[in-house]
Parts: sequence; structure tokens; C-alpha cells
Amino acid sequence: MLVIKRPIMGIIVGALLASIWPVSIMLILPFLLCFACFVRRDFLIWVLALTLGMGWVSYHWSVIENAAFPDAQVKENIVTKGLIKGLKVSNIKTEFDFISADLNGFLKVSCYLCPHGLANGQKWVLALKVKPVHSFQNPGGFDYRKWMLAQGYIAQAYVDVKDARNVMLEAPNYKGLEAVGEALDRKTFPLLSALLLGDKSGLESEQKRFVFTSGIGHLFVVSGLHVGIIASFVAMLFFWLQRPLLLVHWSYVKEASVLLGVLAAIFYGVVTGMQVPALRAVMMLVMAGILLLQSHNRLPLDYFLIALILVLVLKPLAFVDMGSWLSFAIVLGFILGFAQSKRAHWFKGLVKAQWIAFCVGGVVLVGHGLPLLPVSMLLNFVLVPLFAVCVMPLAVVAVVWACVVDQQGLLWLEMALQWMLQTLMLSAEVFSWEMPVHDSNRWLCMLALVLLVLPKAFGFRFLGVGVMIISLLMPFPRPEVGGFQLTVLDVGQGSSAMVRTAYHSILVDTGARFLSGMTLADYVVLPYMRRVGVRQFDLLHLTHDDNDHAGGLALLTSKSKERVDQHSCDPYRWIWDDVEFERFQAPGFTSGNNGSCLLKVTSSSGNSVLFTGDIEKPAEMRLVESFGEALKVDVLISPHHGSRSSSSDAFLDYVDADWVFISAGFLNHYGHPHEQILAKYRQRDMRMYTTSENGAIQVEFPPRQEALVVSPYRP
Repeated sequence: MLVIKRPIMGIIVGALLASIWPVSIMLILPFLLCFACFVRRDFLIWVLALTLGMGWVSYHWSVIENAAFPDAQVKENIVTKGLIKGLKVSNIKTEFDFISADLNGFLKVSCYLCPHGLANGQKWVLALKVKPVHSFQNPGGFDYRKWMLAQGYIAQAYVDVKDARNVMLEAPNYKGLEAVGEALDRKTFPLLSALLLGDKSGLESEQKRFVFTSGIGHLFVVSGLHVGIIASFVAMLFFWLQRPLLLVHWSYVKEASVLLGVLAAIFYGVVTGMQVPALRAVMMLVMAGILLLQSHNRLPLDYFLIALILVLVLKPLAFVDMGSWLSFAIVLGFILGFAQSKRAHWFKGLVKAQWIAFCVGGVVLVGHGLPLLPVSMLLNFVLVPLFAVCVMPLAVVAVVWACVVDQQGLLWLEMALQWMLQTLMLSAEVFSWEMPVHDSNRWLCMLALVLLVLPKAFGFRFLGVGVMIISLLMPFPRPEVGGFQLTVLDVGQGSSAMVRTAYHSILVDTGARFLSGMTLADYVVLPYMRRVGVRQFDLLHLTHDDNDHAGGLALLTSKSKERVDQHSCDPYRWIWDDVEFERFQAPGFTSGNNGSCLLKVTSSSGNSVLFTGDIEKPAEMRLVESFGEALKVDVLISPHHGSRSSSSDAFLDYVDADWVFISAGFLNHYGHPHEQILAKYRQRDMRMYTTSENGAIQVEFPPRQEALVVSPYRP
């Protein structure tokens, strides 16, 4: 029997620990070494193995950090040669990975209105404008920079299309791969392209949103499920085709089928770019193939751990990404869950598999701050078998047929998938319902899921139900009556902020909408709502109509009881939970930047904040003339992102704020905030925070005469 010894487990634990907490090697190692040397010497080998695992991941993380362009306020123009892969084309933007011969890592490159005939596998000399990988930093938000670095990207760039130095050097002949890419044109077959290649650029925004929020996103990425289905389909097909060979005593039917299935999985991984999901799936399939072919009884867990070790060796930073945790955790859940089970009816086995996937996957998702969707278990119960048995095999056959004959089969299958998705989207609100998991009950909810998935013999399932009920009934802490909490979200070049009182919530602006149809409300506002336990706003306050302030309006309207914008900004003052709110406009302005609908919020202790939208100097003068001393606040949200067209001296003198928060994008092409405006703030001893440097900014306004507590999300 293959025995996984203690040192191997030590390496795995060390590598996983360093993936979660990179500095763990410095904090934990001294204590473990002391314990091993002076208390348990037989423990020393395990500690050394743990150190090796930590060091392996930490070393590669430091290498990619050093290779990455520093996250500083700089751009660079470079000319470099390299290889194009992972090409994606949308209406106005071509995006691809560029493996530079001069740099130690990948570049994520965009080419807008690209005049060049770019294709996968080509070698080019490109003139690029390069900037560091930068991530929005928000509570509960996705760390894009960390994810990009873990994938091997060291910078982002876009092609200077007017530069004459852009020249193709070599165009290798990949007819087999090109034929698959041409057959699955993302414009003609958006769902099939997403299903088979993981390219969702052809999907409409509502389709993308439904896929992400209904828990079926794993069906539209190149995951272990896809690789496994294709390998199984090819293996079973060749197993059946080899049956006539039994007449001539061919004794390698099983071996040949498994080998061809694994080769098909490897080819599929190469076609889709052999990213981490495909690599880990191939590793597990190879181990599964060995398990099927070996003649002695060996534990599936042994092969699982070998696959895990291989992934960590080949992709040391794989577990910085949540996807690897989710994939390996669910497979481990299946191995342990079915290890001692008697052979049951296929339907019971399917129910058990979905229950294990929901609970184990839920632990990973909740731990990463993602939503827990109970209805998705029922949806996946139907769709996973349907895709495994019917859709994926038909798609493979249709692609082969399209490469050889015509695309009629692909057209029929695309139409069927479009009809299925549109039908499911009619009940989008049901499928996307989230359990109320937030910061205060997150760990209790994870404990409940663990108890629920334990074998029935342990007798903990009833306890798991009780723990889950208690966790879901736990309220999220709210500000005291008379006080409020302000969170200025990091939405790049735009604006969005949330004000929460004891029993009410207001969202001021939504951030931008992208050309793809997705919005920063999808990526920033909704995750933050989930984190703080807000399911619906009492008021959606839009300062004005510009995309960077109101781009998420269509998505968030259904999550707000009331909406106010610059066209309905009648002067009004009201009180919620002993906190005073007042909205108003500069007299004489009702549209454009100067017609921004302002909002002033004042706690019972008199501390206040002023939201100014994009007002400019003419509106500021009218405000000074009409309101004068009433403009005074403690915190000012900088007008127009720190533009030179705003923040006049008279306006700043009357506002007389102690703090100023500037919501602006990293290295934005407007140059916000301008240095001369920052100099004005410094002259007035205003303490400044910018979302581009400090991430989200949170302020506690107490109901009593106390100092404001300001907490930037990125120190």
C-alpha cells in the first residue's frame, strides 16, 4: 500500500498555510522549532517538512512580487518582443496575454480598436504603455492584484496602435487549435464558447450576472468538471469502439481507453491555455487513471495527495486562488464521504454528491466572503448531470463536426442553451437568493456546514442545524442611535459611498458601468452590502447622471426603497435614528456637474459629512452665497474627484473641514486629484485620504462628542 508519510503531509500543510498567510513562516516557525528541539524531537522532521512547504510558496511569491511592476503612481512606455496567447476579442477591445522575452512574467495587454491581425501563437514586437497591476481595496471585495500576481502577471498594458515599431515576427502554424477557435466564434456561439473555452466575453451582461449570482458559474469556466467529462466521454467512446478487438484477444481495452481519455484531457487543457484549473484537473485525472489501472488495493486519498503535491510543485501559487481550494476541497469531500458507503441507488448517490459539494464548497465560499446560495444546490442537482451526460458530449461532437463538415450542430446546440438560460433567468431572483451571511456570523456558519457534512455516524447533523439557525439569526452590529457609519468605497474613477445609521442605510452613487454591461455595483457595492448585512437600501441618492456616479443604477434600483437624483432633488431635510439628513442643489443649476444633488449628514453630536458630487466653481459660488456658514462640516467628499475645476478657495473656507476624502481612479487619465488642489487642502491642514492610495475609507461618527475614527482599508 502507498503510504503518505508525515513529511509529505508537512510539506502540504506548510504550502497551504503560506498560501493563506504568506508571513506565517516568519511568525510560526520559531515556535515550532523550539517545540520540536526541546519538547518533541520526533516532531522535528515534520517541522522541517512544514518549513519546506512554507518556504516553497513564500519563495515563489517573493519572486513574482519582485518581478511585478511596483504598485506606485507611474506609467512606463516600453518596446518588447514576446508571444501572444489567450486572445479574446470584443467589440472595441482585443485582450491577450503577452509572454515577454525581456520580462520575468506575463503582461495582461489590451488593444483598443486594434488595427493589427493578432492571433494566438504569434510572436510580435509591441510598443506598450505599461502600468502596475492595481486592485480596488474594499471590505469583502476581490483582491485583483493578488489574483493577477498568483497567475503570473507582472503588469497591465495597452498597445500604442500608432507606433510604427509594432511588427509581427513569426506566425506559427497551429491549424488544429485554430480550427477549434474558428469553429467556436464567441459572437456566433457565446454560450458554447463560455462552456467549452471559458471565454465569457461574448455573453450579454444579464447572462454573465445570472451565471455569477446563481451558483452555476463553474459550468462556464474551464474547470475540473469539464476536463473530467471530456476525458470520461473519450475513454468510454474508445472503450466501446475497441470491443470488436476482443475477437482477436486484444487485452488492453481498459488501459488504452484510460490513456486516450487522459490524452484528450491534456489536449483540451492545451486548447484552453492550460491554466491552473485545467492543470489541477489533469493531475487528478492522471492519478485517477493510475488508480483505475493498478492491481492492488490502494487508498484514493493517497492519489489525491500526490495530485495535490504535483500541483503545488508545478504551480506553487495555485492556492492563492480560491478556485484551487474549492476544487480540491470538493474532491476530498467526495473521497471521504463515499469511502465507507455501500453501493447505493444512483439517485441517492447523486443527492449525496450534491449535498457534499454544497456543504464543502460552502465552507470555502463563505470563508472567502462569497455568497451562499441554497437554491443553487437544486439547480446544480439538475444541471450538472445534464451537462455531464448530454450537453458536453454533444458539444464535443458538434465541434468536431463543425471542423470537418459544417456548423449546423453547433447552431442547434447554441439555440438550445440560449433557450435554457433565458428560461432560468425568468426566476433569477429565486436562484440568486443568498443566505444572510456577514462578518458577525461567518465563522459560525462555516462550523455549521462542517457539522452538516460529517458522516451520520458522528451524530452531529442535528447540532449543525442548530448552529446554522443561530448563525443566521445573528444581527450585524449597527451604529448607535444618533451616530452613523460612513464608508467611501474604492470604485476607481468614480464615486460610491454608504451611510448606515442604527436602522437605515443610504447609498450615495453607484460607481461606473463598463462597456461589457457589468458594473462596479456587481464587483464592489453588492459584496460590501453582503459583508455588512444590508439587503436593501432605504434610499439610493444619485448626485448626478454621469456614468462614473450612476452606472449601477439599473442593477441597484430593485434593492432600494426610494431613489433621488439631480432631477428630483427638491430641498428636503429629514431625521432617521436621531441623524439629520439634508439634500439640496446649487441655486440655478439642475443638470450637469453643477446640478449635482448634494447631501449633508449630521450626527446628534454635530459631526457631519458633505457629499458634493461633481460640482465646479460656478456652483460652489452659488452655494457659498446661499448657504454660507451652513456648509461647514467635519468631512468633505472632494468635489469632482479633486479636479482643478472645483474646490475654490471661498468654498473650502466656508466648508472648513478637518478631513477630505478623494474618490479617484489609480493613474486615471484625467490626472485627478490635481496637485494644486492637494496643495490647497494641505494649506488648510485638511487630513487627506484618496481611494486610489488608501482603498475604501470608513469613518465612525459617534452620537456623543468624541473624536471621529477614520480607518482606511489599505493602510
